[in-house]
Amino acid sequence: AARVNRLADDADYRTPWERDDDGALVSYELDMIRRSAANMKKFDFIAMEKSA
Repeated sequence: AARVNRLADDADYRTPWERDDDGALVSYELDMIRRSAANMKKFDFIAMEKSA
């Protein structure tokens, strides 16, 4: 079961910060924020307001 989401042996596991990839860093960080917010919403830790 632990191998289901396992990275490939030759996959680069480093973040853009660790790779000094400034071009991908902002996109990576924003994606992490969006994924965290979606996860919090999924488990009802936050409520999203509906726009009028």
